[in-house]
Amino acid sequence: MGTLALTGRPRSLHHPFGPYLAAHRHVPPALRRLDPSGQASLDALDAAIAELGGERIAAFMMEPVSAAALPGYSPPTRFLEGLAERRERYGFLVIFDEVVTGLGRCGAWLAAETPPFEPDIVTLGKGLGGGYMPISAVVATDRVVAPILDGSGYFDLGHTWDGQPLSATVGLAVLDVLEREGLVERVRALGSEFVDAVAGALTDCAIVGEVRGRGLLVGVELVDPRDGHSLLPRELDVATLVDDVCLEHGLLVTSSHPNADGMASDQTLLAPAFVATAEERALMVERLREAIDDVEARVLAELAGGQR
Repeated sequence: MGTLALTGRPRSLHHPFGPYLAAHRHVPPALRRLDPSGQASLDALDAAIAELGGERIAAFMMEPVSAAALPGYSPPTRFLEGLAERRERYGFLVIFDEVVTGLGRCGAWLAAETPPFEPDIVTLGKGLGGGYMPISAVVATDRVVAPILDGSGYFDLGHTWDGQPLSATVGLAVLDVLEREGLVERVRALGSEFVDAVAGALTDCAIVGEVRGRGLLVGVELVDPRDGHSLLPRELDVATLVDDVCLEHGLLVTSSHPNADGMASDQTLLAPAFVATAEERALMVERLREAIDDVEARVLAELAGGQR
């Protein structure tokens, strides 16, 4: 419930748990089409600080590279620099959610290696278990750890499954494989190659807006094909259609509906395995293009029939 309360998607994720969730202030993302510089998001952050009082803010949490809600999205440098300035001014912590991006997905052990400042706390999850067992971790800097060690001497993170030996063993094995086989370096060597391949394949698709990402995490923004930039009508449920059609073409993707909260259009996430060969990655791109062409044709037919 604590984690669920932090998300900024009230309609699609908070319901029906609203009465049980703590209230948090949220800052809208600096979407390219609305706030390419990031200044509007900084202004919203300043407004929240002014309303609450800087001394009452404990932490600011964000994804350095987003996954489900806005796949492959990273905040503009101006926003990150402004966030670092405000952290120093008011003393709050910055927490990076790297449950998806941590441990190599973006070509680094942490996506936090790239922004212009170091976060105070990083959360890790999916990559640590390698898909075999559920396990998560919290990594913190001396700024956070030292006062706790000087006080109680331990982190009060008690949970029923804390220290579960099988998950811990799997986590250690995953780390060993990542290091021994150089998988993080393998993703890093790809650079923007996979992102560029997806973008190139979809460049003339009317239903595709922005293609973005880092390493082996790629996001595809889906837009109204009639003008190439408007949000898709919610009732078309295009995100689900993309998932279904991609499966028909032998490709697994995951799509989301941030437009349910009026934030952005439908989005699709493509995240190949670290060990995917060049031939396999090329096949993924080929099948994605075929699926998107199929989806675009179906959406145009639906729009023409419904005169939306």
